[in-house]
Amino acid sequence: MKKILEVKNLTVHFYTYAGIVRAIENVSFDIYEGETFALVGETGCGKSVTARAITQLIESPGRIVGGEIYYNRDGERIDLLKLEEDEIRDIRGKDIAYIFQDPQSSLDPLYSIGLQVSESFYVHGRVKSIKEGIRRAVDVLRTVLLPDPEKRVGNYPHELSGGMKQRVTIGIGISNDPKILIADEPTTALDVTVQAQILDLIKDMKNKFGSTVLLITHDMGVVAGMADRVAVMYAGKIVEMADVFTIFKNPQHPYTQGLLKAVPNPLLKIDRLETIPGTVPSLIDPPKGCRFHPRCLEASEMCRSSVPELKEVENMHYVACHNR
Repeated sequence: MKKILEVKNLTVHFYTYAGIVRAIENVSFDIYEGETFALVGETGCGKSVTARAITQLIESPGRIVGGEIYYNRDGERIDLLKLEEDEIRDIRGKDIAYIFQDPQSSLDPLYSIGLQVSESFYVHGRVKSIKEGIRRAVDVLRTVLLPDPEKRVGNYPHELSGGMKQRVTIGIGISNDPKILIADEPTTALDVTVQAQILDLIKDMKNKFGSTVLLITHDMGVVAGMADRVAVMYAGKIVEMADVFTIFKNPQHPYTQGLLKAVPNPLLKIDRLETIPGTVPSLIDPPKGCRFHPRCLEASEMCRSSVPELKEVENMHYVACHNR
């Protein structure tokens, strides 16, 4: 398999008045061409920060303080973190595109849908004018199954339902046939029927355009239905990584096991779902050693003092735990 994206020891800090928030610490993973790779974990674990760091979308007071991110394009290995703003802008939205988690805030309320879709064509030189871009926007909106696209290009975001707005954001994401599509919580705040439609649409777009997908989610059901490989994040670190079958059938890290036990199983009669005790730690002053140890029932003295490394416990199955 060919690696299309390599993230090595990525570290992102946010410098606030309350202190330094260590949002991401030494995160490493590879994504292979044509796969769907999922980053999963609780809210605040660093999934979205990791995704945004890939194309330098970390805003002040955040700063990428360490690491390397390589994008392999047609035999060329590009270090994305060393590119100047005009260089990364050429890749962002063209080679690597985003579907942001909240279309309500990612779509500009002052501009029509057609104008916002056409802008992505125009910025990357795919059309010579916005007018031409709006004509192509109709085709894009038809591709993402938005009803009556000829009419919708003139609508504003507030005139569309949540599912329609999410389809528009997907349309913007795929408009330049990106090699990598980053879907950041693409079904947030949508009802279950629309969620299924959106996930099916992302699958169809991936197959149609041959894109690689980085999926950000906290929903293990979405992971089971969408992902090829999975990295589980906790408090700014990856604690387990394997193919999706292994994650569900043979989870090794106590946090991964806790996440799966908290998912309802319609085939089993369970009076009460299990929960993970405690709360997510502050990343201004994270626990020493393993960041999960205050909530872990298996924690030992080594867990409290030493940071576990992500090590391979079986073929392509990596776990950061002293007890594995």
